[in-house]
Amino acid sequence: MKNEYKILVIGIVALLILNFFGSIGSRMLDFNYSNLSPLSYTIYGLMGFFVTKQKNLKTGALFAAILGFSESTVGSLVSKLFGEPNTGDLKVEMTIKIWVFMIIAVTGVAALIGLIGGLLTKISKKKSTDVQHNDIQS
Repeated sequence: MKNEYKILVIGIVALLILNFFGSIGSRMLDFNYSNLSPLSYTIYGLMGFFVTKQKNLKTGALFAAILGFSESTVGSLVSKLFGEPNTGDLKVEMTIKIWVFMIIAVTGVAALIGLIGGLLTKISKKKSTDVQHNDIQS
């Protein structure tokens, strides 16, 4: 299996674990499940960063989008299967329209964050190359 696919599998598993324990933990410890969003965003960004490092920027953003899609579909299902997560005062009936909107929004946000992570890879490579070039000239 290619390295970028291994990274994708690790990302999907990490998000499913986050959704599982987040759903249970939000009820047991009485915190709002949405407070875990920054962890999801971090995983999307890391996906973009590491996949871009292995392959290219387009693949990094695409794989982050796949993570977002996976989290908004399978991850949502996992969190609901093990009990409704604590969403605080937010009580929204999950209609088909809202669910489709959520999938599109989360997938888009994940792609954008993955793109930013991938751009950070490009910047770090450029700085590394510049430093090496300056060392050679000295």
